[in-house]
Amino acid sequence: LYANVRPFKAYSPYVETKYPDMDLVIVRENEEDLYAGIEHQQTDEVVQCLKLISRPGCERIVRYAFEYCRQYNRKKLTCFTKDNIMKQTDGLFHKVFDEIGAEYPDIEQEHWIVDIGAAKMSDTPEAFDVIVTLNLYGDILSDIAGQIAGSVGLAGSSNIGTSCAMFEAIHGSAPRRAGQNVANPSGLLQGAVLMLIHIGQHDVAQKVQNAWLRTLE
Repeated sequence: LYANVRPFKAYSPYVETKYPDMDLVIVRENEEDLYAGIEHQQTDEVVQCLKLISRPGCERIVRYAFEYCRQYNRKKLTCFTKDNIMKQTDGLFHKVFDEIGAEYPDIEQEHWIVDIGAAKMSDTPEAFDVIVTLNLYGDILSDIAGQIAGSVGLAGSSNIGTSCAMFEAIHGSAPRRAGQNVANPSGLLQGAVLMLIHIGQHDVAQKVQNAWLRTLE
């Protein structure tokens, strides 16, 4: 499940947000980076975590993001890395983005260093269309995007692989909300809509989505 796709859209005025024009998608690499979970105790006072980035992994997620833009008529793809510091790992991701981007001249392309890019996204999310980034950055950015769109509880998520796919709310199981009758079902509903689209049941997806939108209204 190498591609984690997370759409974020404002539903103003029915859901309160400071960014009523927000409509962006984060495409997150889902298998590499620090999420490999490879950690070592080097000495009594030093621990290490390995950041693994592969060229095939970069090529797969970057091409997926460009193809997503074409399929959904998105006009711009933004790459987020920290390659001014991590010149080999994040540098490879940025390099692959530029290489593959040359095959998609119809799509506007840009790169942001992730710290200032995150600041820009949290202040002016309407400046972005689709964002492609590494695993850890994508996780952090998508929670920020969900919150400023209206609520993390509104967002669904696709996890796409070459032979299978899985769909969920972006917040995961959210055990802190269990048993209080306050959990928002929207994230799971949105995940279900993404699943229905993925398997070609667009008419059912449209009915569920329209019913959900009417409920918000």
